[in-house]
Amino acid sequence: MRKIRMAGVVLLLGFLAALPAIGFATGGTAFTVERFVVAESVHDREPVNVTEKIPASAENAFCFLEVRSIAKDTDAVFIWYKDNEVVSKVRAPLGQGQRWRTYSSKKLNGQAGEWKVEVRDNDGNVMDTVNFTVE
Repeated sequence: MRKIRMAGVVLLLGFLAALPAIGFATGGTAFTVERFVVAESVHDREPVNVTEKIPASAENAFCFLEVRSIAKDTDAVFIWYKDNEVVSKVRAPLGQGQRWRTYSSKKLNGQAGEWKVEVRDNDGNVMDTVNFTVE
């Protein structure tokens, strides 16, 4: 009887220890952000000229995201703000696995000001934020 109880405790502890790896523990996340940057462009799945200032003459801004430890197929949601007002929401799929890179871009149309991009998971949790200026 004692062996059966001990086996049950061991199984329970093993299950609880595995929860963070599969993203179900309290505060668990669907993915971990490795890099989240603004760049002038993206080439071969890498950001080009990472910056915090983009000239108003630039056609686009690019927000590059690299994530790790994706527990299951999910989405990253890019929310673009200009002067604290939402101007765009872009959903990007992430496949289950150890590493995924993606990006979102926004046409600037000469819109100078303070910009911010948040990346959120499917549950609406803010995973990271990057700020930049268009001048």
